Amino acid sequence: MAILINEQKLVDDNVFQYENRLNSSISRFLDKSPTFVTYYHVNYQETTMDGGFRDIEEILGNRSPLKFQKIENFPLYGIDPVVLNITDSEQGLDTDYSGEAVVLPNTIKPLQNDFFMINTIKGSFIFRVVAIQYDNIRPDNFYKLEFRFEYLDEEKVDNLNNQVHERFTCLLENIGTENTCLIQEEYMDIVNKVDSMYHDMVQTYKVIFYNERYNCFLGEIEGGKKIYDPLQTVFFNKHKLLNRKNDLKTIVLTEGFVDPKRELKYEKSIYRLFERRDTKLIRPLYYNTFPAMYKKDSQFYRWHDQSIYVADIPVLPNLEGDINLLPLEIANSFKMNGPTESKYIELMQKFIRREEISLYDIPLDLNEELLLLDANEEVFFFTPILLYIIKTTMTNFLSSK
Repeated sequence: MAILINEQKLVDDNVFQYENRLNSSISRFLDKSPTFVTYYHVNYQETTMDGGFRDIEEILGNRSPLKFQKIENFPLYGIDPVVLNITDSEQGLDTDYSGEAVVLPNTIKPLQNDFFMINTIKGSFIFRVVAIQYDNIRPDNFYKLEFRFEYLDEEKVDNLNNQVHERFTCLLENIGTENTCLIQEEYMDIVNKVDSMYHDMVQTYKVIFYNERYNCFLGEIEGGKKIYDPLQTVFFNKHKLLNRKNDLKTIVLTEGFVDPKRELKYEKSIYRLFERRDTKLIRPLYYNTFPAMYKKDSQFYRWHDQSIYVADIPVLPNLEGDINLLPLEIANSFKMNGPTESKYIELMQKFIRREEISLYDIPLDLNEELLLLDANEEVFFFTPILLYIIKTTMTNFLSSK
């Protein structure tokens, strides 16, 4: 397999990533293992008490005015492992045990009388936050909390849960990104379903079209010929459509050969049309093909492969033999917001018209509808666009929650 590498770009990208890592407010914790806890964060908006906690008859129980936000899978750093080894003594549980932990930036602002729980084979250990310190050297820095062991009692677990007003799940991979890391429980189901469908679409697309020899996707056109679209490769790599967070098995596609006009052609492509989302630019989008063997700097030439053709944007479109990626019927439907019978065309139409799209608007059987098209040209060209729409919608959804 031949791979073309821009060495300067590779160095620049890695230096940039290293600099970002050094400047990140969470860089000092990236190589440490967090302790994942169930965190009970005091919800001031729902709590009926004064700010000093002086009128509280009890913190947990039926007479407590405290209400909590329950956060599953919340990471705390710097917890001493001895916390997990608390044992019974002759005097009972060592209730004087205390420790410190670190809360990462852009997660929550911990409060006194927050609780967190660590589940062990001995039971659920419940700790209470007794003091907060803020590292104010940098404006986005961390909180250090001091905590004390309080309970090893299932009744107290029930009390905590009875005082919960809102429930969240923490997405560790979103910490340090523009996306919120705390997702309300009611939204997690749709997030997981759409994410699962997205990656099912990616895997299906790879099974059908991925060619390991050339490290690219090859569609099929008339006469059993294979088609390669270098602009599609740019689109895939640009938006990291094949990448799954925390998955080391990812693909960076090979662009195949050098084309000095590739950036200009990309501006005229169907992929750029959906990036710009401008209905004034909707028009028939033609492409033609030429044998990949013509490009002597390509891996196709090196393998002497005569079955592969390259999709190319012509200088003068709509000549004999050109193929239209956006037929008049679909183009008019996009422009006029006309009715459609296809779920994926409807989604593309909403997106390009800048209509508000929620995760709930994404059909969860989109992958099945695409399979019914039997790996035709629409599946080859439209699936990357649908992946881009889903990924963009997911990012927007998580940013707003």
